[in-house]
Amino acid sequence: MRGCCVRAVTSNFTLEAFPQVNVPLGPVEESTGDRLFKTGGGLQFRGNFHLPFLSMLSTGMLLNLDFLPFGAETMTVLGFGPEAAVTLSPVTRFNLRAGFGGGLYLAMIEAGTVRNPFLTGGVEASYLLNPGLSLGLSVNYRRLLLPDSYLYDGISVSFGARWHVGAGGGSRIEYSPMIEPVFPLFYSYYDDHALGELVIGNGEADAIYNVQVSFYVPRYMDQPKPCGVTIGQIPRSGSTNVPIYALFTDDIFDVTESDTAAGEILVSYDYLGSRMEQSIAVSVDINNRNALTWDDDRKVAALVTSKDPVVLGFAKGIAGTIRAEDTTAVNDTFRIALGLFEAIQVYGINYIPDPSTPYIELSDNPTAVDYCQFPSQTFAYRAGDCDDLAILYAALLESVGIETAFVTAPGHIYLAFNLGMHREDAEDLFDNPSDLIFRGDEAWIPVEVTLVRDGFLRAWQVAAREWRETPNRRNVGLFDGREGLGLGGAVGLAGTEGVILVSVGGVGVGGYSGNMGRVWVPPVWYRGCAGE
Repeated sequence: MRGCCVRAVTSNFTLEAFPQVNVPLGPVEESTGDRLFKTGGGLQFRGNFHLPFLSMLSTGMLLNLDFLPFGAETMTVLGFGPEAAVTLSPVTRFNLRAGFGGGLYLAMIEAGTVRNPFLTGGVEASYLLNPGLSLGLSVNYRRLLLPDSYLYDGISVSFGARWHVGAGGGSRIEYSPMIEPVFPLFYSYYDDHALGELVIGNGEADAIYNVQVSFYVPRYMDQPKPCGVTIGQIPRSGSTNVPIYALFTDDIFDVTESDTAAGEILVSYDYLGSRMEQSIAVSVDINNRNALTWDDDRKVAALVTSKDPVVLGFAKGIAGTIRAEDTTAVNDTFRIALGLFEAIQVYGINYIPDPSTPYIELSDNPTAVDYCQFPSQTFAYRAGDCDDLAILYAALLESVGIETAFVTAPGHIYLAFNLGMHREDAEDLFDNPSDLIFRGDEAWIPVEVTLVRDGFLRAWQVAAREWRETPNRRNVGLFDGREGLGLGGAVGLAGTEGVILVSVGGVGVGGYSGNMGRVWVPPVWYRGCAGE
C-alpha cells in the first residue's frame, strides 16, 4: 500500500496592509521630561508564508512607512526586514497572532539621513470574513536603534485587511492517501470496490461542507471517478475516511511490465461561503496484466477466458464432433471433458513448474505476487505450471458449457468439472464412487491437469486420491470457476485472435475437416455401459 501524509495548504501566502497610529514612548528631553516625538501615522505592509509542515508558524517580510512629527519637522522612516509569527485559532473564524522581527530602517529629515537596525514585535486579533479576506486589529512595539542608544521607540495601533493569495483562507486541510497496487486482471472490480482510501483532516477555521472526492489516473481512465456520496460536513478539527474507487479503461490491460503511473485525488468542499478545490498528486503502482495474489483463491477465475477466440476455436470443434458420435458412454459431458484433455495432450501442452513463481510457495503468502498465464498464452508457450494448466482446462470446459471448479489445497491447485449427473445415478454407474466429489446432489470429477502427458485416466485417479487423502478438508477450497465473476469477471487478453490447429485422430481441429473418430472410454470406469 502506498501512503503518505499531505498537508494541502489552501493559501500558504498572505498579503496584509494596515494603516496605523504611532504613539511614541521615547526618547524624552532630560530638561523637561517631554517626549521628543508626537503621535504620528503610517502604513505597514506584510507578506507571510505559512510553513507547510507546521501551519501555525509563518515567516515573511514586513515594510513600514512611518511619519513621526517632532518639533516643527516630521521624520519619515522606512523600515524593511524579516518576521516570524505564530498563529492560533481558538474559535471559529477568529485568529490570534504573535510575531517578532527586525531589519534596517532609513530615517530622513532635512538635516540628513540615519540608517540603523530596528526591532519590532506585536500581537494581532483577526476575523475571517471569507476564505480570501480577513480583518485584523494589531498592537505592535517598535524600537529604532542607534549605535549607542535609540532614536525612537513606541507603540503602533493598526486596523486593516489581510488578503489570502489564492482565496484560500489561512487554514489547512490534511490529506493522507493510501492507494493499493492495481491488478489489471480486476480492473472492472475497482468500479465498486475500493482500491484505497483518503483520510481528510479538517484544519480549517470552520467546518467544511458538501465534501466531494474523485480519483483520476489520466493514462488509464477517461474521466475522474466519484468516490462515494457527498459528505455533508466535516467539523473543525474533525476527520473522515473516504474510499477510493476507479473506473479504468481496458488500456490498463496493456501493461505487460509493472508500472508506476501519476494520478490525482480531486477534493472539493464549501468553506465560509466559497467552493474550494484541491488536487492531491499520488503515485499508483500498476502490476503486469498476469499478476495476482492468492489472498482470495477465487481471483484465478479472472483468467478463465472462455470467450477467447483461441479457446472457442479449440474447444467447440472437438465438442461438436464428440456430440455427433453414436455412443452412450457415460454422457456427453464426460466424453467432451475427456476429449478436451486428450486434445491438449496431442497439441503438446506440458507441465513445467515455474521456478520464479512456484504456486507451492506463493499460495501460502497472501501478499506475494504470482504470474499466471492466460489460456492463449499457455497455448502459445505449450507449457505452464499447475495453475496455468488448471486455468486452461477450465476455460476449455466452460467455453462448451461444462461447469468447472478449482480445488485448492495447501501448496497445490487442480480442477474438477460437474459431471451433470445426480449423485444416485453416479453411484450406480461408477465402480468407485470415491473417485468422485459430491457437492449436494451433484457429482464432480477431479482432474490433476499437471499429468496431461499421462492421460485422462491417470489424471483423474491421482486427483481423486489427492481429494481423499487431504488430511483436513477445512483447508481445501472448492469453488466454481464462475465465482470469480464477483471480482471483476474474466477479462480478455488483447491480441489473442487466431486459430489453433491440432491433429486429433488425424483431424485438424480448427479447420474442423473430416471425422474425429470415437473417444475411447475404458469400461472399468463405469458399470452398465459398453466402452467404445
